[in-house]
Amino acid sequence: MLERSDLADNALQCLHDEDYDRPYNLQNLNAETLIFTRGREGRSLDGEWNFCVDLLDTGLRQKWFSMLPEAAEKRIEPWDYDPYEGETVPVPSCWQMLKEKWYFFEGSAWYTKSVSVDELLPGRRRFLRVGAAQYDCKIFINGTFIGNHYGGSTPFCVEVSDALTPGQNWIMLCVNNTRTLDRVPMRNTDWFNYGGVYREVALYETGATVIRDVFARLD
Repeated sequence: MLERSDLADNALQCLHDEDYDRPYNLQNLNAETLIFTRGREGRSLDGEWNFCVDLLDTGLRQKWFSMLPEAAEKRIEPWDYDPYEGETVPVPSCWQMLKEKWYFFEGSAWYTKSVSVDELLPGRRRFLRVGAAQYDCKIFINGTFIGNHYGGSTPFCVEVSDALTPGQNWIMLCVNNTRTLDRVPMRNTDWFNYGGVYREVALYETGATVIRDVFARLD
């Protein structure tokens, strides 16, 4: 598909570009973007998500996140992956626990879910919260890259007030659990390397003003 794809700016160059991950590795979703959720009622996005393992990390090269829904009979070329149809997996879960063929898989996998929302009222904000994803999780909404988070055991949030529009939206998560030389665990270690979105995913609404820091002291 890549050689004939209109999504990639230069398909043949992208095929051999080993720096393809750089634009999608901002690591901008961190402790500073977290919101406090206790006492707030969120909308759960848990359940079945479309899923595909990405053996060669092709998805970022081919820009799968830019693909639009299209009926199979209208396609003139084979697709490596359709984010809107096909296999599904439950969220939360680890892909190793779902199928034997994924038991030792390390790499990227793509999750896609259709989400319909109402128009956001004035003075309100909307946040997407992922309880945990192992290890690098990149978020795309309606084909636009929003940001990514490093860390397999920590939650993260991203504001989606403008990214989600009234009606149907598509949320895509690209999760990569590949071990690297510059973080733990090391490549050769006694560690089972789980992968996937393995804690809850939800949408939250807040007021326009958010308290970033608060403390109490004796006077």
